[in-house]
Amino acid sequence: MNYGNVLAAIKAELTRRNLPPEQISKLEAVAEAQMVAGGTKASRPLGWPMRILFLFIGASIVSMLIAAYYDSTGQKRKAKDCFLWFGFSLLFYLGLILFLRVYWGP
Repeated sequence: MNYGNVLAAIKAELTRRNLPPEQISKLEAVAEAQMVAGGTKASRPLGWPMRILFLFIGASIVSMLIAAYYDSTGQKRKAKDCFLWFGFSLLFYLGLILFLRVYWGP
């Protein structure tokens, strides 16, 4: 997202409303702080405890629901990491099944 364009649009809207300059500067500061906070929240990676949980709960509907939750709350990086660990989990369990079939198969 281009924050410069967003801030310019906010400035134009606030001046169009004929607000006092003090109130405009306060509102601009609040808008800028919210954009910065939203940007950092969206770019945080998935924590290691959640990664380990994803590996053990496997490729299940629960992991997809957690990924959908992160996506709907705007935490795009965490949602992407959830899908990535979903894939790792799927590969891990498929590899484990193949390994067990080869070495302890029928």
